[in-house]
Amino acid sequence: TRGRRSQQKKILQLLLLCEMYFLTFMVALLLAAHLPNFKANEQESCAACKHSVQLYSTISEEFITKRNKDRLGHNTGADSKLVIESVCEHEHFKKFQPSMKNGCSKLMKDHETKFTQFYTQSVLNPKQKTQKAELFNFVKTFCVEDAHSCSADDFNQANVAKNERTQCLACKIISTDIELTSKILNKSVKLGGYLEENYCNNLGFNHQPYNWLETTCDLMIEDRLDDVISTVKSTRPSSLSLPDRICKELFFCSPSPTTTSVSSDL
Repeated sequence: TRGRRSQQKKILQLLLLCEMYFLTFMVALLLAAHLPNFKANEQESCAACKHSVQLYSTISEEFITKRNKDRLGHNTGADSKLVIESVCEHEHFKKFQPSMKNGCSKLMKDHETKFTQFYTQSVLNPKQKTQKAELFNFVKTFCVEDAHSCSADDFNQANVAKNERTQCLACKIISTDIELTSKILNKSVKLGGYLEENYCNNLGFNHQPYNWLETTCDLMIEDRLDDVISTVKSTRPSSLSLPDRICKELFFCSPSPTTTSVSSDL
C-alpha cells in the first residue's frame, strides 16, 4: 500500500542518515589518531604546567617574605587568592603564545584548593622551593601526580647513568627543549635572545641532575647559538628530527634510534 511504501522510505532514509553519521564519526576518529601535532600539544600542556607552578612558587614565596619582613599578619585564604590571580597575569606569560596563559588559567582554576593548601603550608613551614632541586621536585610532583599534565619521563631525561652522560645526549636534551621553546614563544620574541637570557641559568629548574649538561649548554647557547638558530629556522626537508639535525651539525652526533622521518616546518 502507499502508506507502507512511505513508511519503508522513511526507514531507509533514517538508516542512510545513521550510516552517514557513523562514517563521519569514524573518519573523525581516524583523523584525530593521525594529527601531526598531537604530541606537541601534550608537550605544550606540560610546559604550561611547569611554567605556571614555577612562577606560582616564586611569587608566593616573595609575597610571604615581604609580609613577614613588614611584620604583617597572614590571611592565608585571601593572600593565596591574590597570589593565584597574579600568576597568569604576570608579564612572564607575555613572552609566550596565548595557549600558555590559557593553560595557566585553567590550571589555577582547576586546582585552586591545592594551591591554597600549598600557600598555607609555606606560611606555616617556610621552606624555600626556589632552590633548583627543591623546585624541580615540587613541580614534578604537582604536574605529574596532581594535574596529570606531564608524564614522569618529562622530568627524567637527564637522570641517566654517569657512563651515558655524553655530549651528544646532552645536546639532544637541550635541543629538544629548544624545539619546544620555539613553538611556545610569542612570535614577537626572538628565540636567540630568550635562550641567551633564560635557558642555561635555569637548567636546574627543568632537569636533575643538571651539572653534566652545563658545559654543552654553554657551547650551544654562547658559542654556537647562530648555528642553532639557523638549523631551527631551516625549511630544508630532512629525514632527521630537529634535535638530531642540531646535534649532527654541532657535534657530529648520530641520529637517535627512535628518529622518524619528519620535515622541518619551523
